[in-house]
Amino acid sequence: MPFQNLPKTVDEAVERLLDELSLKEKAQIAKMDTSELKVLHITFGPHIREIFGFWSGNEELLESCRAFGGEKSFDVAKCSAMIINALWARLRRTHSIRAVK
Repeated sequence: MPFQNLPKTVDEAVERLLDELSLKEKAQIAKMDTSELKVLHITFGPHIREIFGFWSGNEELLESCRAFGGEKSFDVAKCSAMIINALWARLRRTHSIRAVK
């Protein structure tokens, strides 16, 4: 289900995904290594493109992706991958399981 007020920046998109994901999903994503992110791009990428209005012209978010990535040309697949990577990086900092001594 698409969000009513579409995110305009990569950070807003990450925040909305954090609100949508369960604690279990957050922990699962946090423990993934970079090679496993390919699965998220295939499975979660289309969901991101749908809920964030990429197919209905969310140009502000696309422009944010261009600025965030430092590139002039960004397609919707590359932008959703960037959002997934930003989400993963945030979750690695906040939801990684650490050994307790």
